[in-house]
Amino acid sequence: MPDTFMGFSLAARLPNLGLVSIAANRNKDECEVGVADLIIRRKRVMSALKNLLDRFQPEIVGLNAMTFQWFTARKIAKWIKTEYNSEIKIILGGYHASTCYEEIGLQIDGAEDATDDEYKKLRCCPWCDFIIRGEGEFTFREFIHSYRTDQDYGQIKGLSWRDSEDIMHHNPRNELIDLSKLKIPDRSARLIKKTYHAAGHVADCVETSRGCTNKCKFCSIREMYGHNAGIRYFPLERVIEDIKECEKYGASYVVFIDDNITLDPERFEKLCDMIIEEKKKNHINKRMQFFTQASANGLLTKNTLIPKMGKAGFGIVFFGIENVSKRNLKLFRKSVPKADRMKTLVQKLHDNNIISFGGFIVGNPDDTLSDIRRNIDYAQFL
Repeated sequence: MPDTFMGFSLAARLPNLGLVSIAANRNKDECEVGVADLIIRRKRVMSALKNLLDRFQPEIVGLNAMTFQWFTARKIAKWIKTEYNSEIKIILGGYHASTCYEEIGLQIDGAEDATDDEYKKLRCCPWCDFIIRGEGEFTFREFIHSYRTDQDYGQIKGLSWRDSEDIMHHNPRNELIDLSKLKIPDRSARLIKKTYHAAGHVADCVETSRGCTNKCKFCSIREMYGHNAGIRYFPLERVIEDIKECEKYGASYVVFIDDNITLDPERFEKLCDMIIEEKKKNHINKRMQFFTQASANGLLTKNTLIPKMGKAGFGIVFFGIENVSKRNLKLFRKSVPKADRMKTLVQKLHDNNIISFGGFIVGNPDDTLSDIRRNIDYAQFL
């Protein structure tokens, strides 16, 4: 979806990794897949979409959206069904569809004519034919096979589907994927290949794991994968090959999008060692840089980790400082280092030529202007 956070596209414009992973794990004999990231066409979304539809004449259109992008996804689904071609099947996926699938599939009289004042109607989507919930790689592959062979959709885990009487059925959620069985993302499926960037460099994304064991109240990861999902890892050898694949497609900057890459700091340090060794062998460009998000506690677990990160080429690290208030940290269910340890973390990153990018959550339910001022003072202290 074209929606993004205010100002974020100035610092980075990152490609969608999940969709090209779905493309890689399809049965190529049963369908072709093209991935169009509309964030690249934010100022002319509908004309760009029409051009793509005219060019490729798809049978199925998939729309991936987070909650703040939902209304745009709904608008696009409606336009395709009511103005472009009602025969095209619409699939929804991503975080919003995975967690709010029941209200999306509701039958509400007059939903197609809902106004901005009728928010309940705006939460459903009568133009959606299918919803893929959770991880989509295997569910999509099974769905396409059933679609091609006219088989029953009722046995496909993780799929919601609309029947001939316009009733939406929700199959049981899919089992979590064994990540070692996933193929490397098919970046050739991208229809719009340029203008992805981070920190002034051509950028791409890689994941080394999925999931997190923390229970932060503001995070949607546990809702996406399940409350007892834990964390799963890709083989590190596969991660290295994926980095090389990014370089093959022109990236000089790789963003690790793991939910919590420092949950296993020893594994993360091993990855750094492997990157360092691959750079020595000229298997990865020595100028390749990396960005990751991480937990402050995880970064401080091993004294050798941050120096290894610097040597491997990590240029920026984002970590949650969250809030100086103990009341708010309790509200978030979040544990962070105390002020002196947090300052040590910032200094250690800087000593290893890594930019520290700290995140704060302010404007919480009980915050006063004084509370917000304390967080600004804390940021200046760090």
